[in-house]
Amino acid sequence: MVNYNGANLMYRGQAASWSYTANVFAGAETNKDTGYQKIYNGKNTKTNVRWTNLVGGDLTVSRDWFETRLGYIQNNAENGITDTNDYNTKYRQQIYTLGFFIDYGNWITGP
Repeated sequence: MVNYNGANLMYRGQAASWSYTANVFAGAETNKDTGYQKIYNGKNTKTNVRWTNLVGGDLTVSRDWFETRLGYIQNNAENGITDTNDYNTKYRQQIYTLGFFIDYGNWITGP
């Protein structure tokens, strides 16, 4: 999944010299004949994926040349065969994220 159908609530603020963005979201998504399954199961694989009860959030904090982002997503996931339209594998999924961006002395962007 890359996108979802749902809603999100975002707040931007500043504390001292730090900027932050907090975001919470909820929704669901269905992906027909997903390309991800083709990578692992062959180009002729036709699999549908459905995510329900999707909830999560992320927090981005930045200052000058430093930025970090924390995130969490959980949902119910189901995989199904395209020909039968049956979803036969259901599981609970949790995704944790942590990322950093450092551009000290304009190393990435240049002078």
